[in-house]
Parts: sequence; structure tokens; C-alpha cells
Amino acid sequence: MNSDDISQTQSQRKKLSLSDYIGDDDLEFSILTFFGVFDSISNVPIKTLGNLNRHVRKKRDEFRENKVRPLQKKVDKELEKIKGRVTDKVDKLQRKWVDGSMIRTRNKVAFVLGVGNVFFSALLIGMSPQHLHLWYSVQILYFMPLRYITYHRKGMHYFIADLCYWVNMMLLLYLWVFPSSKFLFVSTYFLSFGSLSWAIIAWKNSLVFHSMDKVTSLFIHIFPPTVLHTIIHIVPIEYTYKRFPVLEELTDIDIFPAFIATSIAYFIWQALYYIFIQVRRREKISAGRPTSFTWLLKSYSNTWIGKLMLKLPEPTRPFAFMAIQYMYTLITMAPCPWWYSHKKFSTIFLSSLFAWSVWNGASYYVDVFGRRFQKELEDLRREVSTYENFNVLYPSKVD
Repeated sequence: MNSDDISQTQSQRKKLSLSDYIGDDDLEFSILTFFGVFDSISNVPIKTLGNLNRHVRKKRDEFRENKVRPLQKKVDKELEKIKGRVTDKVDKLQRKWVDGSMIRTRNKVAFVLGVGNVFFSALLIGMSPQHLHLWYSVQILYFMPLRYITYHRKGMHYFIADLCYWVNMMLLLYLWVFPSSKFLFVSTYFLSFGSLSWAIIAWKNSLVFHSMDKVTSLFIHIFPPTVLHTIIHIVPIEYTYKRFPVLEELTDIDIFPAFIATSIAYFIWQALYYIFIQVRRREKISAGRPTSFTWLLKSYSNTWIGKLMLKLPEPTRPFAFMAIQYMYTLITMAPCPWWYSHKKFSTIFLSSLFAWSVWNGASYYVDVFGRRFQKELEDLRREVSTYENFNVLYPSKVD
């Protein structure tokens, strides 16, 4: 077969159509059958989809009724609880703010009086030192009853029997009853510059002007040595020898006779304290009423001396505490002759104690007071944040 025949054959194949393979009648039947089947298929899904749509809606409503709505009710209930807590928190803060207005006013008055007391006392030492003991006596007539009333309400009135109050009573007796008593002056001076002064550190006294309790504690511990320092080193000699004649013969103090005199005064107090507090109030102390001994034992329980005390049998602990306290008293009295003979070192000592109390007061304002306010503010923010988050998720339910 030549090339012309092949070309002719291919040309004929290209001209063939569907009708060349099947007949015209068969072609017409096939087309009609195709559209009929397509029409049947298209009609059946429309009915089926309608039924399916209704079925899905029914299942959706059942699911919403059985699953979603109980969950939504639970969420709404939790939202109401959170909203109630936030509302209670805000109401509580508002009540605190209203009720605290009187407390804030009282604190402001106490702050003004505290600052005024420090200023006036310093002014008095500089301008009229011979009247400082009078100013001290007037103040203690106010602070002591206030301390007793306050501590009695708190169930802490056994603290009033501590050595520091005993020393203040001794000083009042010396100033106004026995100004010529060498025994009373020496024992009062050694106890004031000894255990009483160092108690500012041991008891962590702080100058917090708005707290009458802290101001009173600092006054009880720092004013007796300040008064005696002023009488010995600042008041004009002519007035001192006339008003307090015992000082004329006490140019120096011998430490050993002073230790004996001070120890006698100390043991008188210790015996009275043991009888009236440790013995006669034993049941109330065992029931939980605090004393200086129980407070110190609790505060220093993690120190070596506290651990040592806790290892002792309970009946012997008060006696061990008495022995330790007396040793502490003797140690703190050792520098007293030096303070008595040297104005400069006595001034440095008292100034250091006062600075220590100021530092404790600053720590209270910055650390304790500020941290307490910050904690309350963070708690409120946390509650409000939780409420706002749920409010965003479910605004219609919360509103």
C-alpha cells in the first residue's frame, strides 16, 4: 500500500462519527435514557435531603436540650458565683473603706502626736533639759494606763509585770520620792542602760508613729535611759546637785557594788514575778495566756538557745529562763560605768538605739504595711480579672 492509499484511509477514519458506530435510532434512545436516569437521580436526593435536614435539626435540638443547656446552666451558675464573689469583695472593701475612715483618722492623730512628741522632747533636751523628767512623768501617767487597758482587752496584760515596767516604776520613785537614794539611783541607772535599753533590739521596738502600741513600747524602753542621760550629762550641775543630791557624790560608779545593788533590785522583781505570775497564774498560762517567757520561747524557737530551752523538761524551763535572763542582765550592765562617765559614748549609745528603732519602723512601713496593701490589691485584681474573662465569653449571661 502506497502513501496515497494510507492518507486516504486516515482521512476516512477522521470523518467517522458516533452515528457511524451505532445507528441513529440507538443514538436517540441512549440520549433519552441518559437524561431520564439523570432526572431520576436528581429527584431522589431532593426528597432525601429534606428528610435528612429535618432529622439533623431534630438531633441538634435533642443535643442542645440534653447536653448544651445543662452545661450552659452550669456555666451560668459558676458565673453567678464568681460575680457574687467579686461583688462581695467590692462591698467588703467599701465597708472597710467606710469603717476604716475612723481608724485612719485615729492613725493620723497618733502620727501627729508621735512626731510632735519626738520634736518636743528633742526641743526640751536642747532648751530646757532640767524639765525633761517632768515631761517623762506626765507621759507615763498616760501611756501606762493606756497600755494596761489595751493589753487587758487582748489578753496580754501579764506583760505589764515585765522588768521594763518595773524599771519605769523605780525611776518614778527615784525622781519624786527618793532622789537622795544611792541604791535606787544606781540600780535604776544600770537596769535602764542595761537590759531595758538592749530590749529595744531584743524585742524589735520600732518607731511607727501611727501605732500607739509601738510608740508606747518604744517610750517605755528608751525614755528612762534618755531621762537619766539628760540629768547626768546635760542638765546644769547646779540644778542637778540641788534636785538630785546623790549625784554630787557619784562622780564615778564602782561596777561591783553597782552589780550587787542592781542584782538585789532585780531579784525583788523576779521573786514577785514568779509568785504572782508563774505560780498563781499557772493555769491561765497553761491555757494559752501569753507571757514574755512564752513569747520569747516561741519567737526564738529556731535559734540555738530556743532549741536548748525546748529540750529541757517543761517544769524546769521557767527557772532556766530566769537564769538566762539574769545573765543577760549582767552582761548588758557591764558597759554602764562607761556610759556614766563619758557623755560622748553615752550619746552614741542612745542615738544608735534610737536609729535602730527608726530602721525597724521604716521596715514596717515599707515591708509589712506595703506588702499587706499589695496583697489585698492583687487579690482584688485576680477576682476582677476572672469576672472580666467570663464576661467576655458570656456577656449576655453576666449582664
